[in-house]
Amino acid sequence: MPYQASVGIAFALASAGCSAFGQTLQRRSLLDAQKSGEEVPSPWRRKTWLLGSVLYSVAGIFDVLSYLFAPMAVIVVVYALRLPLVALLASQMLGVGLTKLGMIGILFCAAGAGLSLLFAPGVSGYVFSHPSDFFSPAIVAYVFASFIACCLLGGLVVCEIKATANGGASFTRGLALPLCVAWTMNVEKLFNSAMGRLPPGDNCFSIEWLWLPSIVGLLMLVGGIMSLFAVEHQSTHTFVPVVFGFMATIMSIQSLIFGEFQNMDPVGATSWAVGVLAALFGTALISKAEGVEIGERCSVKLPAEPDPSERLQA
Repeated sequence: MPYQASVGIAFALASAGCSAFGQTLQRRSLLDAQKSGEEVPSPWRRKTWLLGSVLYSVAGIFDVLSYLFAPMAVIVVVYALRLPLVALLASQMLGVGLTKLGMIGILFCAAGAGLSLLFAPGVSGYVFSHPSDFFSPAIVAYVFASFIACCLLGGLVVCEIKATANGGASFTRGLALPLCVAWTMNVEKLFNSAMGRLPPGDNCFSIEWLWLPSIVGLLMLVGGIMSLFAVEHQSTHTFVPVVFGFMATIMSIQSLIFGEFQNMDPVGATSWAVGVLAALFGTALISKAEGVEIGERCSVKLPAEPDPSERLQA
């Protein structure tokens, strides 16, 4: 394995570990606040949440560096290691007892997404000599469609929050927010990878290419805020695998749109398609399991209301 790719994998492993641990700490801060029986303070007033946010921010830096040194297909496969790590941290730190359905879903999600990305093509060796080289008609159409899709998903998330706050059901089964996060992160990876394909000697912070790190930073901020919001409303052991499954699927389809599968043999293309279907099946199982799991919810016990007869006797 080339030294440059090894450096990228090392950064990816560090990012996966910091991200999993950070999001688990953020979720733990909410559960501890609820267990106290007092009014739950704002996230930034909880020390554990702040520590988790710092780790998640560090993970974002490692993430950007990883895509500069290794292909997207390799890095996203490495991120599959987050799934068992998150499940382990959830069981140890959140008191979560995963159901068999949830565990099967995580396995399908990790194995399917890993298979599809294992057979996905690597990053093209084409170098962008000018910004106009990046903005091909396919990329412009894809970015525009992604922007519209993320706006619609954001609207669904807002409607979902209002519905659940009023005692209604989540009509998208909590999939709108993970899909929006995954899609935003995928678009960020598109611009992030472009930073690693500049001509030799060019700097991404030069006037000509400054827009690239600016867009990457903006999308990282948006995706990070949505992820921080998500762990306040969804369990990490279900949110993380669903996001990964969507990211794997969208990124593979993104590669297909850009014609990166033209030189693939039938066995590789078939393996990629089977992996995508397995990842989608896994995300469906995990979403289903979230509605029946009670481990994390049972670990948070609020003070019981006194019996009315006891009040009268007092």
